Amino acid sequence: MSQVLVLTGPPGAGTDAAADLLARRIARAAVVDAEVLHAMIPVGRRQPWEGNAGRAQAELRARNACALAANFVAAGYTPVIRDLLTDETATLYRALLAPVPVSIILLLPSYEAVQQRTASRTPPFAADVLRTLYGSQRDLSEFDLLLDNTNLTAADVAERLFESLDRP
Repeated sequence: MSQVLVLTGPPGAGTDAAADLLARRIARAAVVDAEVLHAMIPVGRRQPWEGNAGRAQAELRARNACALAANFVAAGYTPVIRDLLTDETATLYRALLAPVPVSIILLLPSYEAVQQRTASRTPPFAADVLRTLYGSQRDLSEFDLLLDNTNLTAADVAERLFESLDRP
C-alpha cells in the first residue's frame, strides 16, 4: 500500500491511540509523531498558534514529518502521521509527499468530549487555548475523511480507518 495517512484533531481527539492501533493493523507501517519532532527544539519552541515563530515551527515540523514519511515509503512502509494540521500544513503535506497519495483524516469528537478527555492532563490546557484549537480543527477544510469519534473507542476508530484504506 503506497500511501501516507495523516491523522489530525484537537487535543483529546484520540489521534495518538488511533495512529498506534491503526499502524498495528497494517502489515508494514510506521507512526510518525509530529509532536515528537517539535519537541526536538528544546529552547525557543513555540506552538503553532503563537505568532510567526509558531507558524514557522509548524511548517518545519511538517517538513520533517514528510522527510521521515518519504523515507518510510521508499522502504515499503505505510506512514501514519499524527499532527495538528492547519489548511496550510495540510497543503504542504500533499505537496511535499507527491506523487504518493496522502489521506488526511480529521478526528473530531464533540467539544464536550474533548473537554472531558483533556481534563486530567498535566499541565491542563487553558480553556481559551482548548477552545481555539478545537475551533481550528472544526474549521479545517483540507481533509479527506471526517470522523466524529465522540462515542467510539480508539480501537473502533482504528478499525473504521483500516477498512477505509486503499489496499491492493
